[in-house]
Amino acid sequence: MSMWTSYTQSAPAGVAGGLYDLTDHVVDSRMNEETTNTLKPGMGVVQGKTAGTTVKMPALGDTVEKFEGIVMNDVREMDMQGNVSVNPKTTVSVMRSGRIWVRIAEGVKPKYGDPVYLVINGAGLGCFKTAADGANTLELNARFIGGKDTSNIAPVMMHDQMHKTAPAAEN
Repeated sequence: MSMWTSYTQSAPAGVAGGLYDLTDHVVDSRMNEETTNTLKPGMGVVQGKTAGTTVKMPALGDTVEKFEGIVMNDVREMDMQGNVSVNPKTTVSVMRSGRIWVRIAEGVKPKYGDPVYLVINGAGLGCFKTAADGANTLELNARFIGGKDTSNIAPVMMHDQMHKTAPAAEN
C-alpha cells in the first residue's frame, strides 16, 4: 500500500489556458485539425487548412497573420499520468484577445512587460518565449503581465493580431 508523503500548502497561481481575470476577451470556436493529442490548453495555434474553421500547431514558416490565438482550458479529459490534452477533431475555444495563462518554453522566466513570442519550430513548439529566436518564433501583439508560477505557465495580455495596436497600459 502506498502512502502520500509529499504535501504542499500552496495552490498554483493559475492553469494553462485559464482566464487570468474577467477583463474583456474575445474567444472563437475552432476545430482541432491535429491527428494526435499534441494540442494542449495554453498553447498558441495557427490557421488550419480552412481559415476561420480549423486550427493546428504552428510550424516553421507560419506568419503572425496565421496566428489564431491561445487554446483555452475548457472541459477536457485527463489521462492516467495527469496530462490534459485536446482530442483530435474536437472543437476548441481559442482566445484571440484578453488575459490568459499560457505555457512557456522550458527555461523561460518572463517578467511583467516582457514581449511575447510564439515558438513555431523546435523545443517548446506552441509555447511562448520572451525573446526572438530567429525564424523559430513569431512576435505577437501581446506582453507578459506577470512572472512564471511554480509550473511552466505565466499570464499574458494579448491583443487581436489583426489590429496592430500597441498593448494598452496597465491601470
